[in-house]
Amino acid sequence: MEFLKYLMLLFLIGDTTKCLCNGQDTDLFYPFGNEDIRSPRTDDGSSPEILLEKPFVYFGRVNQKTYVNNNGHLTFDGPFSQPMPYYLQSQFNRDIIAPLWTDMDNTVNGTISYRQVTSGGLLLAASNNINQYFPNLNFTASWLFIATWDKVPYYNNLQSKSTFQVVLVSGKTCHLQSCITVKSLRPHNFLCPAMTQVIQLIPF
Repeated sequence: MEFLKYLMLLFLIGDTTKCLCNGQDTDLFYPFGNEDIRSPRTDDGSSPEILLEKPFVYFGRVNQKTYVNNNGHLTFDGPFSQPMPYYLQSQFNRDIIAPLWTDMDNTVNGTISYRQVTSGGLLLAASNNINQYFPNLNFTASWLFIATWDKVPYYNNLQSKSTFQVVLVSGKTCHLQSCITVKSLRPHNFLCPAMTQVIQLIPF
């Protein structure tokens, strides 16, 4: 399929009545919480090195480890503390997956956590999620990496809260090896926000 030679982005706006609003939980995300490993409470910090249970191929690079950085991004070659996407030309040799790259501060409030999944119903959910929007792929997920920033405030603004999630998925299809989904909720003072979902398809 010719289009799979290129990175693809799919933006979907979800039902605003199902999002995080008035302190109520949401079902828009993959499960997170008690079974997750939590990142340290450090401003501009990062998780320790995370060894991936299965390799993740990203633009032809085979990655065996990753880092969940507190400022809203994943990296593969080491922790990354940069709080804002400035001077991007200096980062061209670094793979960065950034669902919400901004200056976050989890030292007082909010939780940053992650988990890996290699069996169970979440693999089926991820497969269905991808096949719903790309029905010709017949994709079957075999591994997930789920990282979640839950109610994390911005730096110098402890009253703010942002909740978002990135999911790395690897599996099998004749066309596709890896993909990424991003789900985010950005609370607003007056309106309950929509969910934004991004699916990136990475060819072999």
